[in-house]
Amino acid sequence: MLATSRKGQSTPDCFCSLACLINDILSNDHFEELQVDSHNNDDRVCSKCGRREKESPTTQFTYFNQCDRWRTKYSEGEKHWQEMMKRKVKIDAESFLSLTNTEDLLDEDETVYDFVADDPDHGFYVSTANSKPVTFIAHAGFEFIFTEDGHAP
Repeated sequence: MLATSRKGQSTPDCFCSLACLINDILSNDHFEELQVDSHNNDDRVCSKCGRREKESPTTQFTYFNQCDRWRTKYSEGEKHWQEMMKRKVKIDAESFLSLTNTEDLLDEDETVYDFVADDPDHGFYVSTANSKPVTFIAHAGFEFIFTEDGHAP
């Protein structure tokens, strides 16, 4: 299982883009079945975005910034942070880690579990900001935000 939608249905593993997967999690819809291209039975096509299996990206979301810096130092940062918080969907740690590269946030030899250990109210989320998919960790009153390219959404 990769994630659970708001309705509680599982979102199956897919070769689809990260953006498509996050949009699906946020949409409250079941992830549609993969379609088989009639021209090539071995070439599966995502019914959400039309991406072919062999075109699948292998990148993960990378660290962008934490909320206080984003909200105060970026044009429209506060507005985009508000959107992100309104649209957030909680996911489990395993799903978050499959979508996100936390290397640039963590200290050497630190795991994400070490990072959140002192906050029992921490959480892992997917959302959108400026209409772009993001993942983030809510920890100790801050959000640590990850984007597809590591830049402001």
